[in-house]
Amino acid sequence: ELIWSDGDDGADDKRDEYWNAPEFLAWYATNSTVAETAIWNDRWGTNCRHGAFFTCHDRYQPGKLMDKKWENALTPDPHSWAFNRRTNGTQYLSVEYF
Repeated sequence: ELIWSDGDDGADDKRDEYWNAPEFLAWYATNSTVAETAIWNDRWGTNCRHGAFFTCHDRYQPGKLMDKKWENALTPDPHSWAFNRRTNGTQYLSVEYF
């Protein structure tokens, strides 16, 4: 059971405390009804430390082989995650970029 959170916003550098991430994820991974199959991303605080896989920030590229699975969350539009009428065709990221 996957939880893909985007809860890395909150109270300054204590975001994981703000979201109660350590407590919630400890329960989710050990005592929830889906604990045997539970996975989650790491956007529960700062510094990529609470997840079953890394999604540190948008367009995350570690630049090296990682010991842990990771996700590069990005969109072809370099300016927006939604439809943006101001982006013209030449501004989209290229196939080579991906």
